[in-house]
Amino acid sequence: MARHMSADDLLVRYITYLVRIAWRRSSFHVSVGIGRLLHDYSTAETRSITDLMTQSPERLRDDAGYRLAKSVLMREMKQHFGPLLEIRRVTRGEQRFHSRCPTERERSLVKTYLEMLTPWETNCGVPEIFDPVFDPLPDLTFKGRDPDDEHPVDMRRIHTILHPICYARTAQALDLDEPKYRLVLPCFTRDAPGDQRTVQESSSTRRSPRSLSAEEHSMIGVAVTCLGERRRK
Repeated sequence: MARHMSADDLLVRYITYLVRIAWRRSSFHVSVGIGRLLHDYSTAETRSITDLMTQSPERLRDDAGYRLAKSVLMREMKQHFGPLLEIRRVTRGEQRFHSRCPTERERSLVKTYLEMLTPWETNCGVPEIFDPVFDPLPDLTFKGRDPDDEHPVDMRRIHTILHPICYARTAQALDLDEPKYRLVLPCFTRDAPGDQRTVQESSSTRRSPRSLSAEEHSMIGVAVTCLGERRRK
């Protein structure tokens, strides 16, 4: 079935699944997934981004924690995509997915889908310009003791990682390369190369989706009503 999917379809599924398996754990794993797998930031660079978003020196993790999180995410990605993903050893024996540099169109596609995956009803927690040493980020700071109370803060941290503008601001404040220049995409291994006609048709389908059924309209209406009630509470 994979051979009939376009390159864009595979890329979108790769990003979506990576975000999903990281999100269900914590903002820390989202940061590792985005920084170490979707971008080519080093462990030290990803750690600086995560430390800044955590805003809590006593809760920082060492390099071993980052290596473990990356290993867990890679294992789940490999289990899900199977032979489509090839693992190679790079500098100092580190394991990474066989990757390539993206085209400008692919950069735009990744940006679009990361924006779509950014948590709803969350605001940017980082200003356009700030000093990572002296300027606190209150929207990303948690001072309570009950872990359940930290969920809204962790959601804003996930926003900061997934939202391309926020992530770029964070990288700039830390004097790192812009994310778009560190973006790396997997070289999917397939029996036959993708058909350009299929790619074009798939992209057109995403721009002009089919009409919703009556049942889907009803489901969306119920979801909107529930969100309204939650907002009022």
